[in-house]
Amino acid sequence: MYTPDHIADFFLSNISAEKGEPISPLKLQKLVYYAQAWHYTICGVPLFEEGIEAWMNGPVVPSLFRRFARHTEHSG
Repeated sequence: MYTPDHIADFFLSNISAEKGEPISPLKLQKLVYYAQAWHYTICGVPLFEEGIEAWMNGPVVPSLFRRFARHTEHSG
């Protein structure tokens, strides 16, 4: 089983490198959420154990929020 950090790091290293632009913390949260949802739908088990919370701007993995909180002030 993976952690939310593993999934986030995958997206950061692969998508950011391909597009040549950074992924916002909000978009990263949504990508991790969709990865969890698709994995659970296809495989029948979660990709990671940490819970996902419903916040005003969308799904949030609290540990990722804390990790990237310093990047959210100006990312809109």
